[in-house]
Amino acid sequence: MKRCRGCGVPLQSDDPKRPGYIPPEKLDDPRGLCQRCFKIKYYGEFRSVPVEDFPFDEIAKNVDLICLIVDGVDIEGSWVLDRFREAKNIWVVVNKTDLLPFSKEEIVKWLREEKGWSGKVFLTSSKKGWGLKGFWEELNFVYRGKKVAFMGVTNVGKSSLVGRLLGDESITVSPWPGTTIDVVERKNEEGTIFIDTPGLVPSGRLYDLLCPDCQKKVIPSKKLSGKIFFLKSGKSLSLGGLSALTVLTGGLLLKPFVSYEVPLHRTNQKRLKEVIKEGAGEWLKPPCKGCFDRIEEIGWSEEVLEVSEGLDLAISGLGWVSLFKGEGKISLLLPSKVSFNLRRSIRG
Repeated sequence: MKRCRGCGVPLQSDDPKRPGYIPPEKLDDPRGLCQRCFKIKYYGEFRSVPVEDFPFDEIAKNVDLICLIVDGVDIEGSWVLDRFREAKNIWVVVNKTDLLPFSKEEIVKWLREEKGWSGKVFLTSSKKGWGLKGFWEELNFVYRGKKVAFMGVTNVGKSSLVGRLLGDESITVSPWPGTTIDVVERKNEEGTIFIDTPGLVPSGRLYDLLCPDCQKKVIPSKKLSGKIFFLKSGKSLSLGGLSALTVLTGGLLLKPFVSYEVPLHRTNQKRLKEVIKEGAGEWLKPPCKGCFDRIEEIGWSEEVLEVSEGLDLAISGLGWVSLFKGEGKISLLLPSKVSFNLRRSIRG
């Protein structure tokens, strides 16, 4: 059975609507790409395909090592270690570290203290190539001739890492979650088998509610730098038309770390919902009009939180807000069922 070299799905030329379709005249094309991967690679056109009943547990039990790939921008949303507790060996690989304003030491210390992880940690950037040399050398030395699976949630960079490590450009990568939809298996000269898997779909991630165009804007592509705001009681800050926080009591000096394409707007508490409704899809974009209407159908939730300096308010699938100085009570506005948490700041 021939498989797409880009996403791993079995190739077929019977039904253009089913995954793995390739026109009959292209079946012998040496690139070996399904039509979907071809359009992603050469035209930047993405089509989402659901992954159902994928045997994650079976693969996890039958490999010698799982490299759990974690999104450095959304650690909480991509920390699925409990899903693979029965695996023989696990290494944690924090990807996209080129986007983070933290040092290697700060990230590793935070993972040890806040996540309780005592095993191997590697910090990488598949985009910039950071950290790959040391990771590759140790992986090849310890697990030469073994089976290694790259696993994690969607859009953490599993395929990018595998492709970069092996120098294999045939594996399909894209800015959108859910690009890989079946097993992509490669063997190197030393006989080590590398397995790229589809991503687990996490619950509560904000950008999973959005269309591909809005996802591309929300998922950071440049280093997160942030802008400092001071909010006193009765003032609000909207993160695009996707989320907002309002200071109810006290005052806060804070810094949002989100994609540069997510506009930040300060307003009064009384006008917040009106501003979001008027601006979403226009000057508060993302979301586009279609995504905003979808969020309105889902509904909004408001959470009241006690906060203080030294904490980060992390919103899964969007970014985080660092609280630099002050304390008080805030209201957090989010689409319903989007996950968030207060964590000790990664920056000591």
